[in-house]
Amino acid sequence: MSFWRTKTFRISTIIVLGLIIVGLLIGGIGYYKATNAIKDFERDFKNVSKTEQFKNHLSKVKNANIAFFLILEGFKIFWIVDPKDNIIKIFKKNEALGTDKTPKQFQINYSMDLQKIERASNFLDLFSFEQSGFTKILPNLGFLAKIGLKFKRKHSIKDIYNAVKIFDNELNRQLNFKQRTFLVLEIIGVKNIIVYKLHMKHGENTFLGVSTALTFESLKINDEVYFVSDFITYIAEKVYKEATTDAILNEFKKIFNINA
Repeated sequence: MSFWRTKTFRISTIIVLGLIIVGLLIGGIGYYKATNAIKDFERDFKNVSKTEQFKNHLSKVKNANIAFFLILEGFKIFWIVDPKDNIIKIFKKNEALGTDKTPKQFQINYSMDLQKIERASNFLDLFSFEQSGFTKILPNLGFLAKIGLKFKRKHSIKDIYNAVKIFDNELNRQLNFKQRTFLVLEIIGVKNIIVYKLHMKHGENTFLGVSTALTFESLKINDEVYFVSDFITYIAEKVYKEATTDAILNEFKKIFNINA
């Protein structure tokens, strides 16, 4: 009897067809979920980008090439660095970068005084952020949605999701309360950033840190095209926390013992 007519062949055929059908169902459901996730994200992104606060922060991000999240003894700020202020400088970054497995030491210089802090806060270059907000920026993409995204063309939601996970992991780690955390974003062109993940124990002057390079695909919604500066601003807006200039100044005074 020919193999093609045997019971073994028929069973094998049924199994293969079953797997194909299951695969198509998973792919179809995943594609549907991914499409909905993208629509929800684009709707929210568009709404946020219409606000005056977003536009104000965006203009500053475009003018800067450095911004950073900073956690100091539980106090949390995001600072869009005015190029004239020279707030933070990373030395020997090209020679001293490590991998996630072998972090290298490199020196960070920062220059903060009350005048710069007050001016930055008044002009909304500097503001508090809510650490837990990163998990709320994008919906929790489930297994099926992640599969569906693989069938999608390149979309910036993937890049933002990846960046948010990095920010969330780094800024929400179980760190010693006295440890200071810098998450420095160096913006390069319209598509790329380098993320420096830096930590320093209280009273020390040397950071242990690693870097991660991220690329963001541009996003077109209707006739508007958005780039990396828009995405960084969007993330910052989603974790923005209201705080007065006086409150921010008082925190800096306590932490750094800065005098006016």
